[in-house]
Amino acid sequence: MSKTIEISFTPDSLAKAFKDINVFQTRKIKGVTKEINITANKVRNDAIQGIVGRRSKAEEKAKRKDKTAGDVSGPFGLKPHTFKGKLRPSVSIEKRATELDPVSFVKADSKYAAYVEFGDERFDTKARPHPFMVPALEMNRAGHVQRLGKELSKKI
Repeated sequence: MSKTIEISFTPDSLAKAFKDINVFQTRKIKGVTKEINITANKVRNDAIQGIVGRRSKAEEKAKRKDKTAGDVSGPFGLKPHTFKGKLRPSVSIEKRATELDPVSFVKADSKYAAYVEFGDERFDTKARPHPFMVPALEMNRAGHVQRLGKELSKKI
């Protein structure tokens, strides 16, 4: 004995179904975009905290006012070294998102950012690497995956 299942669609029911699908897709994309931006901000902030070296003028002024401010060493256990103070302000977030492809980049635009991150053996000084971007990314990877998974599994 076979059973027949019959499904009929009216133009109104199809229009409603497509509208519901569009609403679902829009909400999911907004949620994913939000999580990507949260992670980008966390990576940027952690990268800035990971940069060790000379304080900026504003930081020096704040330290003189606050006598309890600690040393300059970063959270990754690196010893202080000297920069011109342009690396921290150069760490920024660039958002290149389309409607269906939310993307954020954390970047450091300073001329010497790559030399600080990876070191440089071209000169006699053989500058050792002092990574700040990769550790910041690694510190936030698991949390990003967890938050993104939670966002995608939410019911709407």
